[in-house]
Amino acid sequence: MQEGGGPVVVNLRVAVKSISDMQTVRGQAFIRFGLVYYWTDERMIGWAEPELPHDLWCPKMLCTTRTDNFSVAPDGLHLLDADRGRLKRGYNIDGYVQNMLEAMQDFPFDCDGLEVHFYTESNWETPNGSESGMVPKNRTYRLQPVVEGTGEGKFWWFGWDGLMDEWTLHGASYLLEEHPPTPSGALGTTLNLRFHLSRKPNFYINKVIVPLLLLGQTQFWAFAEELDNIEAKLNHTMTILLTLTAYTFVITGFVPKLNFLTRIDHGVLWIYVQVFFSGWSIIVIDWTVRYLEYRWWMEPLINLLAVALYIFGNVYIFVPAYVRQQITIRRLDNSLLDGTATVKAGFNYHLVPMRRQLLEQQGTLTPRDNENAASIEEGSLPRRLSQVVSETMLRPITVLARMVSRTDYSSELMRTEHHTRARPGERNGNHLAA
Repeated sequence: MQEGGGPVVVNLRVAVKSISDMQTVRGQAFIRFGLVYYWTDERMIGWAEPELPHDLWCPKMLCTTRTDNFSVAPDGLHLLDADRGRLKRGYNIDGYVQNMLEAMQDFPFDCDGLEVHFYTESNWETPNGSESGMVPKNRTYRLQPVVEGTGEGKFWWFGWDGLMDEWTLHGASYLLEEHPPTPSGALGTTLNLRFHLSRKPNFYINKVIVPLLLLGQTQFWAFAEELDNIEAKLNHTMTILLTLTAYTFVITGFVPKLNFLTRIDHGVLWIYVQVFFSGWSIIVIDWTVRYLEYRWWMEPLINLLAVALYIFGNVYIFVPAYVRQQITIRRLDNSLLDGTATVKAGFNYHLVPMRRQLLEQQGTLTPRDNENAASIEEGSLPRRLSQVVSETMLRPITVLARMVSRTDYSSELMRTEHHTRARPGERNGNHLAA
């Protein structure tokens, strides 16, 4: 408490070192970062001794989304300004946190908001950690972001190049929230950190979706057999069905056990339906030849109908999910927060410096102020859908035009990747940012 009786103002910032090992099946991610606290203790004004008292209090927050191999190591207690009694306390945090993937219905064209939650009821500890406690019914300190320009840094600091194997990091947001008293009278404060990511679907497209679509279209090969060779046709259909069943067991290793279907699940089920449709169409055509008057156009018509349904169904399953992901990426990169699945109301969103630098070099950044995001005229959803689809279709043409004009496109990409990497002194530092 301050002398006036009010809570002590504790400013804090976040130093993100790396995010890695995003596990889709287990629903967790590994993160290395630090929390840095700044506050004023009037008892330290004019302190000239080299060592600080061992009975001072330090603010402490507990991570509520931690899982396995989670460690919190204090980074000492430092007197920054003896004239004001300004103190600094840091915590290095490494470990796995829960990651309840939010848009798995669109997997593998999904976006995610990785959240790390901290909670305190005026928790405290001594500098050496020998004593700790809490004051649940009296808010002894109030958490606030650091004030820029005071020599204590910015709220967000990123110490790595932001590159991830399967994901793209677009932005980060946070929410500091003081809760009303609980029925027991406890006064809690929550710090919610949120990292906004989009999945890179290339692995799943190449390893799952394309082989699945190629496997599914082989069902139509049965129509190349002679009209009366029903045994060969049904054998081919059964072979496709058994192969698809075996492939389904392989696919289940990529996704967690969910109570809903992903895009890949819908694709598998649609191909199952198509294979059964092909099998029954073969039986119906054979029955028509045997017992009814057969017309020459019956089998080509059924075959054409099956192919049309196969193409339409797969386009309907996968293309809208891809377009939704591209729209979300566009909104995240341009700070259009309203209506985005990965941004929650009240969160203070910022485009991460690494992503901003890359977009500026590519010339695709359209910066917008967060305060004005809601007033931006974006147009109707069909217009935005058509814009994303058209840009996606024109991208290969643009690349081809650059190649024809002898533009060293590959070296341009290499320069872009090189410039987005962190400087050697910033990469995965072992200590908190100064």
